[in-house]
Amino acid sequence: EGGSWLDAVPRDDRGRLERFAAFFAGERARAERLPPETLLERAITATGYDLAILARTGGERRLANLRKLMRLAREYEHSEGRDLRGFLDFAVTQDLAEAREGEAALESDGLDAVRLMTIHRAKGLEFPVVCVADLGRQGAGGRPRLLIGHDGAVGLRLAPLGGGDAVPALAYDRLAGEEDRADAEEERRLLYVAMTRARETLILSGGTDVSRWPEPRAGGAPLDWIVRAIAGEPHELFAQATDHVLERNWDGRAARVRCALNTAATLGAVLPRQALRPEGVPRPGAPATALPKAPKVMPAPPVRARPAPQRLSYTALQAYARCGYRFYLQRLLGLPDEPPPPPLEAPGEDREGLDPLVRGGLAHALLETIDFARPEPPAAEAVTALAERHGVAVTAGDVEDLRAIVGAFARSPLCERLAAADAVRREAGFAFSLEPGGGGSLVNGFVDVIATEPGGGRLIVDYKTDRLDGADPAEVLDRDYSTQRVVYALAALRDGAPRVDVAYCFLERPGEPVVRGYTAADADALLEQVVSLARGVLDERYEVTDRPHRELCATCPGRRALCSYSEERTLAPANGGH
Repeated sequence: EGGSWLDAVPRDDRGRLERFAAFFAGERARAERLPPETLLERAITATGYDLAILARTGGERRLANLRKLMRLAREYEHSEGRDLRGFLDFAVTQDLAEAREGEAALESDGLDAVRLMTIHRAKGLEFPVVCVADLGRQGAGGRPRLLIGHDGAVGLRLAPLGGGDAVPALAYDRLAGEEDRADAEEERRLLYVAMTRARETLILSGGTDVSRWPEPRAGGAPLDWIVRAIAGEPHELFAQATDHVLERNWDGRAARVRCALNTAATLGAVLPRQALRPEGVPRPGAPATALPKAPKVMPAPPVRARPAPQRLSYTALQAYARCGYRFYLQRLLGLPDEPPPPPLEAPGEDREGLDPLVRGGLAHALLETIDFARPEPPAAEAVTALAERHGVAVTAGDVEDLRAIVGAFARSPLCERLAAADAVRREAGFAFSLEPGGGGSLVNGFVDVIATEPGGGRLIVDYKTDRLDGADPAEVLDRDYSTQRVVYALAALRDGAPRVDVAYCFLERPGEPVVRGYTAADADALLEQVVSLARGVLDERYEVTDRPHRELCATCPGRRALCSYSEERTLAPANGGH
């Protein structure tokens, strides 16, 4: 007689029962592992119960009561431990108490304060002003070694016998891609909920690398796609002004979007300098605070726990390697750069042509589009159009100068190697762990070009915009980019390459690249160099460089008053100075 009663149920209701049974079976399997509060939240959101009660009379009040039940579950777990059956029995005893206590207060009833809450808890509520912060955070990243799809397919990541990164097998890449797409869809759904909680003003805030404005990608920062969805392409958005208002129209309704870019360069224009005033220092016009009658005795600091794993970009490690103290002032304290001192050139010796950074940036963009197999200098019209898109005015001499840079690289042996490679990727990302087995902190970043050459070796090419001013390129690399070169080489070796050549192309002299080769035998020594730097960052050791010079120290926030070196040392040229 099994199933006879189900056969008597109408078809639509039977489908609902079957879907509920499948959902309930999964939740029952999780019940022993998840807190009661989480189980309640999953049941409410998965079944759409929250939306259903919001549609009824007094919906907001009803939803507030549900949240009250969830808070009750959290408090029960804190006092009694994780016991779902015990909580259910306890909740039954609260019926009379609930009747005496009355309805739960709405989240915003009579509350004159800033509310901090998760997106899930904000569902069904609205506020005059909503701020969705930390949109520059990266995704959690990483997948388990075993993936099982809804269709029963299995994917594995297998550890190679010789060590190195795990290798995907079976359906792992497909299943990981499906999870990435599902995660991206869920992220967009949640952020839509968060942003539609605002009745009058919505503030979206996050940090990103404004020098490259990363493209949206799976696991990347939500800010990368949100800016483009709401305001447009960020390179064009802030090309003319760092703080302006756009007029937009959504579904026939006018909307004004204020776009503000806060950087060290805009301090005082977009973000007021008073915002950086240290805590405890009174703002202008604020009453002074009385000093304590007796000094406080500070307790002994607690024993430092092992730092939690985190992501460390190669640019951060390179900055730390150049000067740990400047790294501390800029990246941890957030102090703005010092204005650059006057140039060393005597009056009347002003450099002609484009600013070096602008010139290098345009040359870099042109090289990103070059066809290595058929390299030719870009047409003058293409160079002019690129400069216009970047808001740069160029002369005919500037255009010919940029075409000459690309042409010199096109004739270089480095371009010939790239043309002969089996595969070439531009702006390729990488990430590797500092500990065996995939644990610990990650080092991540991007390379301009990476090529796989015949035999499996790798060639990494990095374009540099530095002005050499007669210096030897090899010496400049050893001084300023040694850590970056080590990270590049280690990333390729960790990817299984038997050999890697790291080539730096200075755009001032593109025909003379500096190339250094590494083999798998060098991997341990390279790893030790990177680990020693990462350990310094994680252990918070911020030592002053032992090689101060003008190129490194001129704009350092601590140069005038905080550095242990005098300006005679910090403003001396790197080549031929102190």
